[in-house]
Amino acid sequence: MYLLFDIGGTNLRMAISRTGRRVDDCVIVNKPSDFKKGVLAIKTIADELSGGKKYKAVCCGIAGMLDPKKTKLVYSPHIKGWVGKPLKKELEKALNAKVFLENDADLGGLGEATYGSGKDKKIVAYIAIGTGIGGTRIVNKKIDANSIGFEPGHIIICAGKKSYLPPYYLGEWEGLVSGTALEKRYGMKSKLIKKKAAWDYAIKYLVYGLHDVVRLWSPELIVLGGGLMDNPNMKVSKIASQL
Repeated sequence: MYLLFDIGGTNLRMAISRTGRRVDDCVIVNKPSDFKKGVLAIKTIADELSGGKKYKAVCCGIAGMLDPKKTKLVYSPHIKGWVGKPLKKELEKALNAKVFLENDADLGGLGEATYGSGKDKKIVAYIAIGTGIGGTRIVNKKIDANSIGFEPGHIIICAGKKSYLPPYYLGEWEGLVSGTALEKRYGMKSKLIKKKAAWDYAIKYLVYGLHDVVRLWSPELIVLGGGLMDNPNMKVSKIASQL
């Protein structure tokens, strides 16, 4: 039995795989901002999912940049309380199993390139638009070589334009079109935003960033994921036509 979980900017998603070939039982809860409470929540849910059985291995995706040895977060604007903490060590202690840490978007992209929309493609770009914007480049079913990870949400697409996440006047991609940015711009959760102009704005700046992704990464396919893409106003057909 294997344990899989995703520590995102908003939610903690956990699941088990009994065979290693499919995801079985799944639980989604709000992510604790406190590191110790977060580890305790992970252990509690993991024990409930396993029914007391030991895990063969554990894989954790987390929203942020990991250190070169992949033992802890070194940067994450959305889960600051977890930065610098001995995440791998504490998880292995709590779960009594080997833990593998990876950036959440890297794992999402790897899944899409291996089993999902990109399974027949050699070069796949995966962009996740949620609390922030993450992404990765997958080549031949492997996360592409990199030195400090992929952080497309921090590319500058409109230099000097007011954005809604710090730094506020740099014009970074996730400061303009992420779920958090839209919430701050319109004063409500993105799922409550009804104005057509708001979604025209979101698609416009999403396309600006995707244009850069195409030019820099030269993918055969871009897969869009993340919570914001679940909103019916984020029409893939409209995004594709503008791109």
